[in-house]
Parts: sequence; structure tokens; C-alpha cells
Amino acid sequence: MAFDPATLASLGFEEVRRRLAALCLTPGGAAEARHLAPRTDTSEIRRDQQCLKEALALERQGLALPIEPVEEIGADLERAEKGGVLTPAAVLRVARAMAVTSRVRRFLLSGGGRGEALASIARQASDLMGPGEDLAQAFDAQGLLRDSASPQLFALRDQARRIAERIRGRLEALVNGRLAGSLMEPIVTLRQERFVLPVRSEARAAVPGIVHDVSGSGATLFIEPAEMVEDGNRLTIARAAALDEEARILAEYSREIAERAPALRASLEALARLDVLRAKAILAARWDGVLPELGAETFELLAARHPLMALDGPAPVANDIRLPRHARGLLITGPNAGGKTVTLKTAGLCALLAQAGFAIPAADGSRLPVFRELAAVIGDEQDLGRGLSTFSSHLERLRDILARADPDTLALVDEIAADTEPRHGAALARAVCEALAERGAWSFVTTHFEELKALPAEDARFANASVGFDVEHLAPTFVLHPDVPGRSLTLPIARRHGLPEEIVRRAESLLAQEEHRLDGLLASLESERLALQQARDGLHGARQEIERERQRLSDERGEFESRLRQRVEQERHQALDEIRRARREAAALLEELRRTPSVARASQAGARLKDLESSLSPPASPAAEPAQDGDGPGDFQPGDRVTVLPLGRTGEVTAVDRRTGMLSVQLGSMGMRVPFEQARREPAAAARPGKQPGAGRPAPSSPAPADGAPDPLRHADNTLDLRGLRVDEALAAVEAFLDRLYGAGEAAAFLLHGHGTGALKSAVRNYLRRSPYAKRHEPAPIDQGGDGVTVVRLR
Repeated sequence: MAFDPATLASLGFEEVRRRLAALCLTPGGAAEARHLAPRTDTSEIRRDQQCLKEALALERQGLALPIEPVEEIGADLERAEKGGVLTPAAVLRVARAMAVTSRVRRFLLSGGGRGEALASIARQASDLMGPGEDLAQAFDAQGLLRDSASPQLFALRDQARRIAERIRGRLEALVNGRLAGSLMEPIVTLRQERFVLPVRSEARAAVPGIVHDVSGSGATLFIEPAEMVEDGNRLTIARAAALDEEARILAEYSREIAERAPALRASLEALARLDVLRAKAILAARWDGVLPELGAETFELLAARHPLMALDGPAPVANDIRLPRHARGLLITGPNAGGKTVTLKTAGLCALLAQAGFAIPAADGSRLPVFRELAAVIGDEQDLGRGLSTFSSHLERLRDILARADPDTLALVDEIAADTEPRHGAALARAVCEALAERGAWSFVTTHFEELKALPAEDARFANASVGFDVEHLAPTFVLHPDVPGRSLTLPIARRHGLPEEIVRRAESLLAQEEHRLDGLLASLESERLALQQARDGLHGARQEIERERQRLSDERGEFESRLRQRVEQERHQALDEIRRARREAAALLEELRRTPSVARASQAGARLKDLESSLSPPASPAAEPAQDGDGPGDFQPGDRVTVLPLGRTGEVTAVDRRTGMLSVQLGSMGMRVPFEQARREPAAAARPGKQPGAGRPAPSSPAPADGAPDPLRHADNTLDLRGLRVDEALAAVEAFLDRLYGAGEAAAFLLHGHGTGALKSAVRNYLRRSPYAKRHEPAPIDQGGDGVTVVRLR
């Protein structure tokens, strides 16, 4: 199926084709690049990807395809096939094409490791190196046939040379002899391919012969002396015979070329395909492209950048453009000039390029469906020739898309139904989005309509995304935030641009209360949606592992608990040893600090160490510890905080099964079942007198198992969420957070930065290497966030 030319142009595919053609070295390659189109057959696309993959592998090995420039020879081959005689220049063009195609063929078929997909293209070419070299060697550097082109040509040219030498010798004798006084200057020259002497016009009678030319002033006559005419005739005849032989040789070469024309055309077609692959490899290197997985049931572009922006610089912002598995429509919102249209074009152009066999500017792991129809409604579509307004043209495009929409369609609509009355436009926009979803089509839509922002909360077929905008500096960040509807920020931007304050305030007062209510509702719904999505993502990968762990605990609980008790005791004793060592070091430090103005701080550090040692002192064996009064089977309630004695960890009771005498307890992100007798209820936090900052939190942990202490537990008070912040904002927040925890006596902090492009994670971890608060840091355990969270051990 052919893709709409208007869509290809509006998304920038035409421009990419133009640049691809400019990188080609052959006319056939450039022509193929200019007509390159996205494919819809998944097997054909994967074949193209395999070819490019092999070409990229050769580039990385320093074995680029040895393609050299060749000239267009289609007309030359056609002339030869029709019986025409080719000029020496045409024969040389054909000879070069034979040589280049043959060298590339031999390169790809020689040895191993070149790639089977490329080799299959090379086999379509013929090895014409021998005929091509024979043709090329028949001509000299000036493109003239060599004497060695045939024995007859050599003999005829040799005869002509000897006659010419004899004529020149005789004329030079006349110049230096009896005719010396009659000449304008003592030289032998040529006129009309005849040897002549420059005779003064007044001495005409002294030099009988044929006048072949006269100087512009008439003072000089160029005369072939009469005694030289016969030799001159012999030279003309010899030269004509040599020219006839040259024509015969060229006719013979032309017949040979005509015989090989079909094979050479096939070789040039193969060369054109390889030339395009070479140009694609160059583009892939320039925009750091990857080959996405195609035929997927999800749309997921990771760290995607607009291809043309990636070529022209500066480097564009990389964004994850994805749809949840259950969704087919993405609603992109946010302020003007924030990057909504760029996001739309990036998604569409990357999809087109992927189906045309390009590597796209994105990260590994990107996955895309294969679309049979991709339609874009972008920009001002006013059609003055047909008398259509922008809105009318917009509606016609939507009508055409809806008529063809099916599950293999991707519709890209910029500012849907925007150029009309807002309430009616919003209703129409929602109806179109729902109609596309009902047809199973994929859609990416940008909008300012508040009504559409609420659609994902009501219909799981849609998801929100918004582009970031720095209101303080009135600058777009171009960062795409998934699952979050954007604000248009019209009035704040108007205020920052200096619109009179009374006008901005009047506009704010005119905003209906219903709109304020809708903003609040959207924020609440999206907050809940984001929390649910994060919880779902966190549980998805761990569900099977947790189920296996529960089964194992049920089968081997006794042995498991025994090992845990031993491990807890061992780790606590190791922690005590570490604390004793730390106290000795602190004592020395305290003595030193007493001689400085920081005595109060040193005393505080010593008191803190005592508290830490007390909190980690090994208790009596949990099995022998008496239950507190009232901790019987009838006293546990959902919501109670309990300590699981074999683990020494505190969690929350989620269910009480009095029939079996078991509690369901949630420990962080892990749930488990515990017998009543192995749980101890903790007093309520509100009942603790004199609560200080940090009291009521889980006991802070010392450094990781390398120091012999247990892993810290992550909770709300010791966790800082950095997702969505810029690097400078995140680092400032980290410093303030660590300072607060350090002052509160906490031993560990959890920094939630996620994965993303990895830039934020790298910046945070680089900062921690030099932070005065951080003793060390490492990725969190898998059940507390894994590599998306960094655990900081405080000093």
C-alpha cells in the first residue's frame, strides 16, 4: 500500500530521502533513495533490517563497502544494444561501471563474515572485471585508443608517424636553406592537418605551393610547398586509415558491451541497493540509530529523537514515547511551543523510517507495530484553491482517516478540531478519538481541550502525556512526561510576557469555577493513576518470584526460619563489632575536636553512637522472648504494626486468619504469612511520649552487608523521589535531603531516580562520590527498587 505523499512530506520523510540520495555515490543508488518507500510486509522489512545490520557490522570492523562513484550509463547501454557505436568516453564509463560492480561483488563474496544478506545481493551481480579491465586498458590517460588496441592500428599509426617525420625533416631543411629569407619566422607548423611554412606575403612567388591559410593581417601566408604535396597526401591517407581502424575497434567494443548489457544492468541494480545501504549506515552513525523490533503489539520508542533535528544539531531532547499495553491512543497536552508537534512528528517519522529499513534515532529495546496506513493531519491545511477554510480542510482529512482506519492504522492529529468554537470542538475531538479507538486504530493527538485530558481516566484505551515547560524562564524543556496531562499555562505565560496585570487578573476571574474543579479532578485522577501504574509495574516482574518464594516458605518454613535467626544474630554481632570500632575511632576524634570550636558536635556524635549501639544490641533468642500482655490470637487486628521475630523486621498486618492462627504481614514490598506466636505487636506511634524528629520510623541501618550490618528498610521518611526533575534541581534536593536525614541521625537514605535515559542516575551517583554526607552508595535490593533506586549509607 502506498503511503500518502502529503503525510510523507509533512512528517519529514521526503527530506530524509533527499539527504539519503545526496549520500549515494551512484546514479542508481540516488534514484532508489529518492523513491524509497515504507514497506508493509514484516518479512520484507526484517530482510532490509538484516542487510543494514550487516552493513553496520562491516563499518564497525573498518570494512566499509568499497563502492566508488560511477556515471549514468543507461543511455550508453541502450545505444550499444541498438547497434550504435559508442564514443571512447562512453566505453570508458561502461568499463568503470563493470570494474566497480565486480570489485564490490568480490569483496562481499570473498572469505567469510561479510554477511549472508549482503552476499545474496552481491550474487545478483556478474563478475565483469576481466572485460572491464580489457576495455579500460585499451585507452590512455586522455581517453584515446592506445596503439596496442589492435595490430592494424599500430601499423597504420606507425606509417603515419614515419611519413610525418619525413615531411617535417624536409621542411626544416627548406627553412634553414633556400627559403630562409622568404619566411615570417623559421618554423614548421600545421594548418588543416597539413604541414605548412609561414611565408611573407610579398615573397609569395618565391615559394610555389598550396595556400592553406592567411593571417589576420594578411601579412603571412601559410603555404605547403609544391614539392611536399605528394607526401602530405600520403600522410592524410595513412591517418584516415588509422581513423577507420579506430572506428572498427569502437564498433567491436560496442558489440561486446551490448552482449553484456543485461548482466551489467543487473549488476548496477545490485550496486544501487548496496549504495543505499551504505548511505543508510552513514545516517545511522550520524544520528546514533538502532534497529527497532517490528511487528510488536505495542508502541514503544525509547530515548527517541527527531531524525532531522538529530542530524542538524544541537542535539534534541530524547524522550520515551510509548503507549501502555492496553491503550491505543496517546493524548499529548501542554503549552504552545512546548514540543507537542515535535513529539508527534518524531513518533510518525520514526515509524515510517523503521518500515523503510532505516536505523532510527532511539535506544535499544524500542518496539513498533507495522502499519499499513499512516496518516498525519499537521499544520495549516487551508485550501484556497478549493475555497476551504483551515477547519474545513481539517475535517476532510479526519473524514478520510476515519474511512480507512483499522487496527493497522496510525493516525497523527495535531491540535484536533481546534479551529472552531471550543465546546463543540472538544466534543467533536473526543468523538473522533473514540471512533478511532473503536476501529482499533492507533492514534497520537495533540490538544489544548481540557475535556480530552480527562478521557484516559474514563477510558483505558487512552493515555495522557504532557510536554514540560519552565514557567519561571518561559522556556520549553521538551521533556515528555507520561501519564500526566499538561496545562496550557496561558495566563502565567501572558503575565510573564508583560501583559497588563489587570487584564490577566480579569481573565482569571472569568475562568469558570467548573474549569477549576476539572483541573483539580484531573490532577487527582492522574495522581491515582500514576500511583497504580507504578505499583503495577513494580509487582509485574516480581509476581512469579514471590509465588515461588511463598511455596518454598510453606514447604520449608522451619528450616528457613532457623537459618534466618542465625543470620540475624550473626549480623547483629558483626554490627556491634563495627560500632565498637567506630566508637574507638570516634573517641580519638572527640579528643581532637575538644581542642577545636566544634565540641558540641563531637558530643552529639558520641551520644548518637551510644544510641546506635543500644538499638543494635542482640536481644534474647526470639523463641524465648515472652509475648506482651494482650498479644493473644484475639488481639491482632488489620493495620497493627508487628515485629516478625525470626526476621527482626517490622511490618503491617494486612489480614488475620484466626482459624489457622496465621497473620498476613506486609514487609516493604514483600508480603508473607506469619504464625501468631512469631509476631509481636508494637505500641502505636501516637502513644509514645516525647516524640522527637525521626522517632517512630524504622530503625536506621548501618552500612551494607560488607560492614556486617543488616540492609536498611525503605519507607516514606527516608525516600526522596527525583523523577521528573532536571539534574540541577535533583542534586539540590538530594543535598538538602541528606542534610536533614544526617541531622536526624538516620543511617541510610533512598534516592528514587528511575531508569529513563540514565542521565539523572549517573549525575546523582557522581555527586554522591564527593558528598560529605555519603559514606558509600549502591543500587537498592531488587525488592526495594533495584537499579532505579540508589541507597546512600550516611556517615
